[in-house]
Amino acid sequence: MSRSNLFTSAAAGEVVTVATGWCAPPPSYDLYQEAYAHRAVVLGELIAAAIQAAGALVRRVHARHQRRRQARAIRDALHHLDDRTLRDLGFDRSEISSVAAEVTGEAACTRVRALQTMHGLPI
Repeated sequence: MSRSNLFTSAAAGEVVTVATGWCAPPPSYDLYQEAYAHRAVVLGELIAAAIQAAGALVRRVHARHQRRRQARAIRDALHHLDDRTLRDLGFDRSEISSVAAEVTGEAACTRVRALQTMHGLPI
């Protein structure tokens, strides 16, 4: 019987012959499979890095939003005080925004160092 990859029928009855010889895949096929697997790993790493970067961005945006909300609450509270109370606290009404920024960390805390040097206290 000859090897064939087709189905054949005989007059006496159904005879099915199928190819029995399987050739090993060429080395280029193995290379293709390795490249495919490597590409999947690299894409997975890229996606994981993108998700981590997006998460970090969301955390930074949320933290900045919280700082701005806190600064706004401080500004609103200080605006409700009269000028004499503000003077007693050590600053003028025009400094309310910078005080709120310093308290929330949006600006450097230079006011404390300036007050300490004015009163002769160590920094």
